[in-house]
Amino acid sequence: MDSTICSRCGAFPEDADHLLVGCTTAKNVWQHIWVWLKISIWAQSSTVREVLEGVQDQIRCKNWKKMVMVVTFATFWSIWRCRNEGIFNGNYIPTHKAAEMVKEETFIWMRNRYGPKVHIDFKILQEHYTDKITPPGQR
Repeated sequence: MDSTICSRCGAFPEDADHLLVGCTTAKNVWQHIWVWLKISIWAQSSTVREVLEGVQDQIRCKNWKKMVMVVTFATFWSIWRCRNEGIFNGNYIPTHKAAEMVKEETFIWMRNRYGPKVHIDFKILQEHYTDKITPPGQR
């Protein structure tokens, strides 16, 4: 019988919340993503639900919320892909590479959704919408 212990950290049982949010490897990927988006919240999230609720509850601007939600799902997907790459192919993907995969996935998903002529300038989005985030405890 295969072990249910997390293949990445080897410390806890692997369930969806641990794999996608709670594992130290996942936390490192999220740290890269939050820094990239210039968001300093959700560091204490330990479940998928808490991350999704954090996006819904703490970002007030509709367009920025949509963008962060796409990035959130791309992060979940990339963490899952990296985990599977390690388990099934024996290839460990470092967290900084996983974070780059998130950026690539986000771009591809947005391109497919809005067409090839779309130009996504994350820097402008960050600068314009970062002030639209409600800090924890001020909701």
